[in-house]
Amino acid sequence: MLVMNEHAEFVDVEMPRMLKLDGGTIIGIGRYEKTCPHCFTRFKTDAPTKVYCSDRCRDEENSGEVGIPRREDGRIKGICAWCGGEFFSRSTKRIYCSKKCKSASNKQSARERAKRQEGKQ
Repeated sequence: MLVMNEHAEFVDVEMPRMLKLDGGTIIGIGRYEKTCPHCFTRFKTDAPTKVYCSDRCRDEENSGEVGIPRREDGRIKGICAWCGGEFFSRSTKRIYCSKKCKSASNKQSARERAKRQEGKQ
């Protein structure tokens, strides 16, 4: 493919398999032209099984929770299941604000399981 370089000369370059545009959008140079079921963007790919135009669209679609209010950085607000504190996460599946709260909850659950096991014996 001929491309003009910074000296206004045409040079022959090999076409890349993927192009990254200014906005960070990746467009494939492929055999299959598809429409993303999440954002309805047309895209090209070499992968016949590819469904979504980007990882972000795939993740948002598979989260099962469309329309969740998100901040500009993509994070959502959550309430910790252990301490009740507020936290922000990119995942809709996160339920604890920290590893400390997750560990405390797991220890409590283990104690409760042990008590139930004692009662059965």
